[in-house]
Amino acid sequence: MSAFNTSPLVIEPATTANACLIWLHGLGADRFDFEPLLSSLQLPATIALRCLLPQAPERAVTINGGWVMPAWYDIVSVSPEREVAQADVAECAVYIQQLVDEQIARETLIYSSAALLAGTIAGSPSPESAACKKPFPKPNMPARKS
Repeated sequence: MSAFNTSPLVIEPATTANACLIWLHGLGADRFDFEPLLSSLQLPATIALRCLLPQAPERAVTINGGWVMPAWYDIVSVSPEREVAQADVAECAVYIQQLVDEQIARETLIYSSAALLAGTIAGSPSPESAACKKPFPKPNMPARKS
């Protein structure tokens, strides 16, 4: 059973979306933290950006004394190198990949090349990079030359 049981906050553009931003919040934060920043994005008129702000599950974080808080994965140790719960990272990567796959399947205008993952998760490994290891389908539209 997945720890991800809260739907992402979805901010739709005024017109049909042709790109998608999936923005992960930081440790102890929530999916609403970046919502006010979205209106500050100065995007070209040609970009109709759908924003997904997923919520990390509540989990005990070892480096914070085992306190339960929103966390994409448990951080076990930071000395001398960061040690994280690999099972949590893998579960998060699957969840992020599902979000990307849903966006690609949702409309023919959203391709993997128009999907952007962002986050404030410091250190490595990151769920975003783990999710991107799966090959994405290529868009069925010609690439534009600049």
